[in-house]
Amino acid sequence: MIALVGLWVAPVVAVGLAVPLSAALDARSVEIPAPLTVTVGSREVDRAIAVNAVATLAAQPEIRTTAVGVLTGIGAPGPVVSGSEVFAVNGVAVLAYRGPVLHRDLNRDDRGADVAALSSYLSSLGLLDPASGGDTFGPAVQASVRALQQRLGVAQDGVFRLQYISYVPEGATEIVGAVAELGDQVSSGDPILVAAAPVESVVLTPVSAGNLAAYDGVDLALRLGSSAVDVSGVEVTGAEAAVVAAALDEAVRTGAARVEISDGAPSTYSGGILVLRAPETTGTVPSTAVLIEATSVACLLSVGPSGGLEDLTPLPLTTATAGNELGTIVVDEAAIGAQVVRDVSALAEKDRTCR
Repeated sequence: MIALVGLWVAPVVAVGLAVPLSAALDARSVEIPAPLTVTVGSREVDRAIAVNAVATLAAQPEIRTTAVGVLTGIGAPGPVVSGSEVFAVNGVAVLAYRGPVLHRDLNRDDRGADVAALSSYLSSLGLLDPASGGDTFGPAVQASVRALQQRLGVAQDGVFRLQYISYVPEGATEIVGAVAELGDQVSSGDPILVAAAPVESVVLTPVSAGNLAAYDGVDLALRLGSSAVDVSGVEVTGAEAAVVAAALDEAVRTGAARVEISDGAPSTYSGGILVLRAPETTGTVPSTAVLIEATSVACLLSVGPSGGLEDLTPLPLTTATAGNELGTIVVDEAAIGAQVVRDVSALAEKDRTCR
């Protein structure tokens, strides 16, 4: 009986042992031994981070009159074009003016920066050859003033009067309403129209916890879907803020961004990605190649010309952070191309040192 049992058990045991042994041999036959060393690669890093953009509006600009009398015309809402009629007083059109503020009427032989500003304005209206302008109120400027007076339907005495124009503040690009009514008696300095409030600032904030201090002092871009707009920092103001806000509004129109608007509060845009305008070049290695000592000193261990592990030279690192890919570490650009130990844990303890 014992012999019969033995004859039955022996084949079963043999098969049980043969199957895993065969699988192990098959695995070893296709496995590629891990290399002892690795070359430090290179990557371009744009430091992309998801941000919200908070746009704050300034006060609504007012367009005021320098003319005195009865308000007889009010321009319709819409874009403000320099030289266009914005309102009328006593039946005489008052034209939009952009440029240095003028503080006096101007006549023949007057000189100064205000004359130069007037000359530039008359040139923009097509009434003066730019080469004939300048900071002196000469015959050419006087002739162009008379042409302006003819256009306005007033006496052509060649004297430029402030009542012909209304200064349009910087940032006032579109008239949205009036604060005066037809038939009102108006005096110099009275507000007549209001323009859409310009964007005062756009501030970028990270979507997740943290801050953007690391982005100070570098050239940045705000990526919005397939487009991007350059930004000089995480907070922009003035003309740059207007450009960024326009890009954000366009992104909302195309669906690349979303906006939340609250009365009396800044508008918050989401969907933006802050990136470096010019990506940084960094080194990259497997995480196993970085040796970090108890003192937090980090290094790579460079191998000698022979490629063996008998002659190792520490390469100190100032940067050793997790890369975008699992198991990779971003290291100093200076290390790119170096041949280093792939897995420092495989070294003898005496060789695992950054000194």
